[in-house]
Amino acid sequence: MRQQGPRCVWLMGLSGAGKTTLAKALKPQLEAAGQATVLLDGDELRAGLCHELGFSKADRQENIRRCAEAAKLVLQSGHSVIASCITPYESQRQLIRRVLQGYPLTLVYLETSIEVCEARDPKGLYKKFRQRGDFPLTGKGDSFEVPSEVDLRLDTHALSVAECSERLAHFCSIS
Repeated sequence: MRQQGPRCVWLMGLSGAGKTTLAKALKPQLEAAGQATVLLDGDELRAGLCHELGFSKADRQENIRRCAEAAKLVLQSGHSVIASCITPYESQRQLIRRVLQGYPLTLVYLETSIEVCEARDPKGLYKKFRQRGDFPLTGKGDSFEVPSEVDLRLDTHALSVAECSERLAHFCSIS
């Protein structure tokens, strides 16, 4: 992959769509192209930088704002960023574009059905939602606005991790 400078690849989709898995697969490809890369994972951010935030619409907006601002700091240091955050609202995607204006940004939607995500359920969130019903799970107890404007859509059910990573790496090398 030809790397011309720091860029942000923002992976979004439902819990279980494969955001973290794809981010971890893409990182060595960017680094092989000579670009130091930092992963910003939504779960890790919620455990640290955003630990006091809940799941209200305002808190979700603030969570994404902090992630975008962290990405901007990383980009300013000359490193690329792979962010993997659910990013359920169009207002959040607009916020990301504003915060990262002037930096190469690739928005990637992992277009995977809720049924596939629920069957995967890597963190047990869908099970928790079924048991409690009041858990604010995106796609079940809270909405996910399917993005109308993204740079790339990947179906992580139809494509393997390797295929998704290869397509994304190729896309990044020519965009």
